Amino acid sequence: MKKILILTWTPFYRWDYKRYGLDELGKNFKIIIFDISRILFDKTNINKIYKKNDKIKTHKFYNRKILIKSLKNENFDLVINTTGLKSSNEIYKEILKKKIKIITILDFKLGRLIFFPDKIFWILKYVYKKILSYFYKKNENELFFIGAENIYNKVSSVGKNKIYSHSINYDLSLRDKKK
Repeated sequence: MKKILILTWTPFYRWDYKRYGLDELGKNFKIIIFDISRILFDKTNINKIYKKNDKIKTHKFYNRKILIKSLKNENFDLVINTTGLKSSNEIYKEILKKKIKIITILDFKLGRLIFFPDKIFWILKYVYKKILSYFYKKNENELFFIGAENIYNKVSSVGKNKIYSHSINYDLSLRDKKK
């Protein structure tokens, strides 16, 4: 059976499972979830922030080296990255080495709240990255789903294959409306 790895930066709940459509995907794929919140937020007590009920069983990682070792040793057919990790991050680089499809979900709505003079910085960063993108080859294994159009999402996805979408949460509300 083919395997899908979900890489998440927060604990995973039943609600997340539903909004990503993993019930359907689980019929044809083995779904494996790596929760790396304790690596990314090592100084934060995650259990105090997130409630315990409705959590989905995940592989929780507290150590970056152990996570990277697990990524090296496991074979996956697809990675769904919900973390916002950049391609320069060592965790992301390890996934890139596998030469498999990576879907990164960018759904940052707060980018609309960037005001002057910060907005000028982000626009300049976008222009700079856009110019650089003409000098390097696009990785065909990377696909970005972008759920909100704003400067932050544009900067994060420069030079990547993109699909513009609505918010993942909006999709869930449409499904609930059909009931």
